[in-house]
Amino acid sequence: MTTFYRNPLFISAAIALLLGIAALNFFGALEFYIGLAVSILLFGWGLHDAKKSHNQLMDNIAELKEDIIRIEEFVIHRPPTAEEFFESLGKEEKKLAEPVRLQIIDATNLMNSQNFPEAEKLLEPLTRVFPRNTALLTSLGYTYMGQRKYFEAAKIYEEVVQRHPEDTLALNNLGSVLFGLGDFEKALGAFDRALKNEPRHPLLHYSRANPLRELRRYDEAEISLRKAIEIWPDFSWAKNNLGVILDLTGKPNEAEQLYREVIKHDLSFALPYRNIGLIREEQGKLIEAEEYFRKSIEVDHSYTDGYISLASLLEKQGKHEEALKVFQSAIETDPENPRIYNNLGCIYAKHSDFTNAILALSRAISFNPRYPRAYLNLGEIYFHIRQDTLARSCLQKYLEFDEKNYPIGRRIAEVKLAELERESQTDSNVE
Repeated sequence: MTTFYRNPLFISAAIALLLGIAALNFFGALEFYIGLAVSILLFGWGLHDAKKSHNQLMDNIAELKEDIIRIEEFVIHRPPTAEEFFESLGKEEKKLAEPVRLQIIDATNLMNSQNFPEAEKLLEPLTRVFPRNTALLTSLGYTYMGQRKYFEAAKIYEEVVQRHPEDTLALNNLGSVLFGLGDFEKALGAFDRALKNEPRHPLLHYSRANPLRELRRYDEAEISLRKAIEIWPDFSWAKNNLGVILDLTGKPNEAEQLYREVIKHDLSFALPYRNIGLIREEQGKLIEAEEYFRKSIEVDHSYTDGYISLASLLEKQGKHEEALKVFQSAIETDPENPRIYNNLGCIYAKHSDFTNAILALSRAISFNPRYPRAYLNLGEIYFHIRQDTLARSCLQKYLEFDEKNYPIGRRIAEVKLAELERESQTDSNVE
């Protein structure tokens, strides 16, 4: 609402009243009454404008509350609350749980504040007390997801789903974990099973599109995203990802139109800024691309992809040192993100700084031991510097984990492995 003393019409009314008083002193009563009438008129319009502003604000608040309610309705990643945990207990279990009630509440609060390591420390011992309680297991899995401990989370959610095949929360989170591990086919299967339970859940349709995109099944991904938007017309994430699919299928203008629609709805959403930057980069408009990448970081300082895109663009422009600084900022923001280290390793390798490249790529693998691209890049470096045993190991790991998602990479790995095999046989024939 416009504050009354800042409203231009109130200010004008005050000025008119002062002028009327001045007119009374210098000219006479007629001019004073004219000034007074003008001030009353302007005051009335100011009151009307303030009321209009207030009504508009109330409408905006009502709309925001409605959005929050819809968002809460659709969020299914969240862990169970402490109350839900206690409700899930049997009569005998409740007696066991009473002494640790505060511990469970503390763990819930830690998860809500995203302090996942401390929440894990509290929850892990409780799972030994209540080994079959799915609410507790789901919460522990959530702490693993928050720390990118995807193997541990997958094991937890697979156990929950085995006991309760219709647990949509566990199926969705299992799909998200498998997607994080790069197991896109199994992730898709988990989302499909969840959708059988709740076919009109927009987040499930949205999540299903992610592995479909990575599997290059773009038509199916588009259908899933359009379904999510049909159910929830203001679903900004789904609109953004639909734009990605449209851009990938050669429709950049339609994609940009969607991105701008998302930005108009939510100025603080970083992804569409970066995606417009990618379109500008494809068009060769590098200055504009850089502006959009920087805008995405300005909007969300924790947005990893914004840093990666900006650093890669700077490297393309020959600004190597500046690119390294951007990567350093990304690492400070998200120190355990494997994608940052993978991209950083590629830049080091491009400049023949193989020592730092190997260190960066090894870090990427340490944070995600099933990261195919990091194995491929590391294998290529070892191949180049003639560390044949290490090269063979990395390239074989790549073929093991990639599952035919990246045909060019598979071809590179297969060719290099074949060459290593030929050289090995040649060496064995030499006396």
